[in-house]
Amino acid sequence: MSRPIRTVLYCVLLLLATVWLAARAAPPPPAADEAERDVTTEQMESTLASLRSEIAKGGRLVIVLGDSSMLGHLPLAPNETLAAMLEAGGERAGITIRVVAHDGFDPVAYYLLVDEIAALRPEAVVLTANLQAFTDSWFGRVRMKHPQLAAFVRPRRVLEAIRLPLELAGVNDASLVVKPALRAIGASDLPEKIDGYRTRVRERLDAMLAGGAKTAMAGGAIADAAPLPQAEVTPPPAPPPPPMAPWMGGARRARRGNVGPPAGPPGGPPSRPPVMAKTAFRFTDLYPANLDREQSTVRVLAATVRDLVARDVRTIVMLAPLHLQALRLTQAYTQRNIPQALRVIDEVVVAGGGIPV
Repeated sequence: MSRPIRTVLYCVLLLLATVWLAARAAPPPPAADEAERDVTTEQMESTLASLRSEIAKGGRLVIVLGDSSMLGHLPLAPNETLAAMLEAGGERAGITIRVVAHDGFDPVAYYLLVDEIAALRPEAVVLTANLQAFTDSWFGRVRMKHPQLAAFVRPRRVLEAIRLPLELAGVNDASLVVKPALRAIGASDLPEKIDGYRTRVRERLDAMLAGGAKTAMAGGAIADAAPLPQAEVTPPPAPPPPPMAPWMGGARRARRGNVGPPAGPPGGPPSRPPVMAKTAFRFTDLYPANLDREQSTVRVLAATVRDLVARDVRTIVMLAPLHLQALRLTQAYTQRNIPQALRVIDEVVVAGGGIPV
């Protein structure tokens, strides 16, 4: 057999062995919470295809991008959510409104989708601005971001995107270059597959090493000695509490931390704290304090509005009403200087050519 033929056969055998190992070491399925949180490239492709079909019908389409504040909440029925009310109101007004909302959607996700949304040529785009997203702690909460959406950034916007602080949100510079290229050749899931193969191989190596250690221990006749029985020791009974006067009962319960709800009127049920005091809105650190235009979320929102308007897309930024109304009922509205935050958001939206609501 000639040398060229042998070389070709060796390459074919090596390729077959690689394919066989890849099939045997298939990546494990993602965890349930991660799969529900992260919007994959395939899911967004399906959403964009649905929006294109709406455009093809020839109607006026308004796209609303939002987060969990648009979706279901415990006290609301399915037809009472903001998403349901907006879509139903659009039908009555003769305009098709489609809400694209996911948990954790914020200006970072909106910015990554600018090119695809603008290409649809909608009647308008509404961006939901949740005040909780305008904090540095939220911007750096990588687990709530959707880095797969970097695949939808077109090459002409890569340099601008690199100048933004997207890396703090888990979208690094390499992904802005590599993910769009992989999407263009139909291999968007290649990085995840490689990570899955690497994880599976590492798990198998760990299992082999652990199995070898167990075999060595068994061959050396190493066994753990059974623990010696110990006599049970019964603790002495606690002495009875000293007698106390009736007026001392409340003070002793307070020292033990066993204080119930405040008493109501005589003969009636005990009063309860207001419902708003039990919700997350009482934690003022969830909202920005003295927001300025250099904050990361503000910068990304300004770039999103500017890029959409530059493509002749009517852009509206709506403050999430759920949080804004709750803030007005708590001390956070003044303690965190929310009026200044609203002014900053209004200014950057107007400067970019958008409409604040």
